[in-house]
Amino acid sequence: QKNFLKSLGGSIQEKVHLSFLKWALGVHRKASNIGVWGESGRSPLFYESIRLSINYFKRLENLDSTCLVSAALREQKKLKLPWFTRMKSVLQLDETYSKDHVAAFH
Repeated sequence: QKNFLKSLGGSIQEKVHLSFLKWALGVHRKASNIGVWGESGRSPLFYESIRLSINYFKRLENLDSTCLVSAALREQKKLKLPWFTRMKSVLQLDETYSKDHVAAFH
């Protein structure tokens, strides 16, 4: 788990996110990432992106069948295009990531 959290802080987007949070909290730039996420009430951007992707996919599936976006989704399913095939593996995480864990504890 420690290596996973360390790798989350390694992406360019997360580095920018963490540097902003550290600046906003007024802590040293070498402060613990986990502590910064906890103190700020934020979570790594990776978690938020998974949750938003799942919600977006669910919204697409519930669209009216006459909608152009709905037709595009059906076409992706039929052709097994990369976005849809990757989303199938992400959807297996649905129970974990569909909840807003930070808001759940307030």
